[in-house]
Amino acid sequence: MITVCLAASFPQQMQSASPTGLEGIGNVTLPNTFTREYEKIVLDPSKYTLLAFSATTCAPCIRMIPTLRQIHEATRGYMNLVYITLDNHNTIGNWNALMERESIEWRSLWLTNRDLIRRWRAGIVPSYVLVAPNGHAKRISLRFEDEVQELFSIIGAPPVRVQTPWTRE
Repeated sequence: MITVCLAASFPQQMQSASPTGLEGIGNVTLPNTFTREYEKIVLDPSKYTLLAFSATTCAPCIRMIPTLRQIHEATRGYMNLVYITLDNHNTIGNWNALMERESIEWRSLWLTNRDLIRRWRAGIVPSYVLVAPNGHAKRISLRFEDEVQELFSIIGAPPVRVQTPWTRE
């Protein structure tokens, strides 16, 4: 997992940041895992959007579902959450079954384009990208409680205690 510490002023920091490979990520269209209709990754550019890259074969991704559910509940109105699965044609049915079994409420898109996976460094999952209202994007980590609290601070959401699967020793 790529770990980047968030800073509350990240949108300003991103204004002058060097290229990250994430430029324009919000304008890309990907198929919805259920309908197969193409959708823009970011539907509401006035809000932050958290992209959660995942796959059914990734045990840590599955362990993060309860944490992502808590984040989704705590950030309604502040941020949209979008799953982006890297499942292949043989496992996408398993992904959709997982989404139904876990009653996932947020959108789920399907990334199979190898060039985009490489450019976005999305091949290591779970990984997360926060897209700001100004369109700038940054990789973040949500592995620990303090990183989730930093996310809440950045997007202006009130702090809410969130259970994460890992703790700092």
